[in-house]
Amino acid sequence: MTAEQDRAAKARRMEEVIRGYFDACNTGDADAVATWYHFDPHSGLIAEIRAYYASPQATGLDRLELSGYPYAERGYAASE
Repeated sequence: MTAEQDRAAKARRMEEVIRGYFDACNTGDADAVATWYHFDPHSGLIAEIRAYYASPQATGLDRLELSGYPYAERGYAASE
C-alpha cells in the first residue's frame, strides 16, 4: 500500500467512525455511543468525544461540569 492509499484508507475509516458516532447519538443507543472512539493520540485521529448540551446553569453551582468526569486527572483546571 502506498502512502497515499494509506492516508485515503485512514480518512475513510475516520469518516466511518464519526458517522457511526453521530448515528448512535441520533438513535439514542448508549452502548453504540460508548464503543469505538478511543484512538491513538499520536495518529492525529479523534482521542475523545464528549457530548455537551445547551442548558442553563444550575442554581447554586459555581461551575457547570459533567458529573463524574475526571477533570483533574485529564489535566483540566480543578478550580478557577
